[in-house]
Amino acid sequence: MTYREITFAKNQQIADRLLSDCDITEKSNLPIDPEAILRKKGHLVIPMLNMKRNYGVLGCVAKSGRSLQVYIDEYYYLNEPDRSLFTLGEELGHIYLHLFDLENVKSVEDWIKVLVANSDHHKRIEAQARLFSSNILLPHYIFDPFVLRWVKQNINQLKAFPRISPGTLADTIALFLEDELGVSQSILSIVLRRWPDQLIGRITKNHPGLLSDEEY
Repeated sequence: MTYREITFAKNQQIADRLLSDCDITEKSNLPIDPEAILRKKGHLVIPMLNMKRNYGVLGCVAKSGRSLQVYIDEYYYLNEPDRSLFTLGEELGHIYLHLFDLENVKSVEDWIKVLVANSDHHKRIEAQARLFSSNILLPHYIFDPFVLRWVKQNINQLKAFPRISPGTLADTIALFLEDELGVSQSILSIVLRRWPDQLIGRITKNHPGLLSDEEY
C-alpha cells in the first residue's frame, strides 16, 4: 500500500469516475451502496467472525488469485449496517487510492503488516480513505442538491435553534437527516463540511439568518 499526496478535489474526481462507471446518476437513491460497487468490479465481500477482536480492524483488502476481496467484521456487518457501509467505502478507497502492489497481501495478517509498514503515514492514508467513502456513499452531485432543497423546505424548523454556528448547524441538519438517509449523524455532519466545496458554507450563505451575529 503506497501513500501519495491526493488533493480533496482529486479524491472526489476519482470517486466520481468510479460512480460514473457503475451508472450512479443524479437520480440514484442515497446512500450509494459501496458493496454493490465492489461486487460489480469483481471484488468479493466476506464477513469474518471476530475480525475486530482478533486483528483490531473492522475491514481489510486482500488478494485471492487475480482478484481482490474485502473482509469485514461479521458482527459489525450484520448489526451495524449504516456504519459498515462506510467501512466498505473506506476499503474501496484503499483499492482505488493506495493499493498498487498486492502480490504479497493475501490475508488479514498480511494487511496488518502493510499497516505497520505504513505507520508513518497511517493517519493520512485513513483520512483519504474516509473522504473517499463519503464521496461514494453521498456523492456531491446527489447529496448537495438534496440537502439544499431540504434546508429550504425546513428553514423555519432550523431557525427554532437560536444563535447557531456553522458547526452546530451541520450537526443539527445531520440529526434530522440521519433516519431519512440511514446514515449516522456523525458521518452526515462531516460530509456537510466536506472539502473542496463545503456545503455548510453554501447553506449559511443562502440563509444567513441561521447564524448568530458573531458568526455572520
